[in-house]
Amino acid sequence: MTADNRQTISLLMLSPLVAGTGSSGTALFLGLGSTIVLLAATAILYLLLPAARDQQATTDTMPTIVTPVNFPMLMLVLSVSTSLLMLALQRWFYEATLLTGLWLPLISANLLIVRQLLTVDGTRPFARTMAQSLKLCVFVVSALIGLALCRELLGSGRILMNMHLFTDTITAQGIAVFPDWPRLKLFEMAPGALLVLALILAGQRVWQSRHPMPRVETSTPDSSRRVRVTGKIT
Repeated sequence: MTADNRQTISLLMLSPLVAGTGSSGTALFLGLGSTIVLLAATAILYLLLPAARDQQATTDTMPTIVTPVNFPMLMLVLSVSTSLLMLALQRWFYEATLLTGLWLPLISANLLIVRQLLTVDGTRPFARTMAQSLKLCVFVVSALIGLALCRELLGSGRILMNMHLFTDTITAQGIAVFPDWPRLKLFEMAPGALLVLALILAGQRVWQSRHPMPRVETSTPDSSRRVRVTGKIT
């Protein structure tokens, strides 16, 4: 699997949160929420893995497939982390929770986060494990904000809408890039997110077809050469 295919699959795995990118403010809010949940779940799983493996070793009598993380334990930790985040946000950022609505609980159903948590095995250093999760968080935040900016431009000709959640210098209507742009309701609705995502992936494929990556040729040993053996073979 090439790096381009991995990026495409990663974008498709963001689908539970893609519909919540109707504005830059909500997209950034979802991205930061995903960051908090992923880092917290990574740390909790890293600390719980030794105890969970010891208990499994003492209770299991049948040979089982060994995985880095027990999936039910993973989903429990992920759901609890998301629930605690929602309770904290409803206490201190109630307006933001109203704007994100249903999409905030779907952080626990994000396949990209689940895939990353499945790689936690407890054998690598804690700092390296957290750094890998943080790297994924940067990708999630960048992808959500980029998708939100495209939807805002295509839908209303504006950008940085609902950024008043983070700063007082920008209003909820954002900044008008094209003041005379007709309002296209399709791109503001949830299905418009999948349409914009499809357009981005199609544009990526066109770019790759016109600018192919150079292939690295690897030299293979010549199997037709004869090897001279000296000495006596017994």
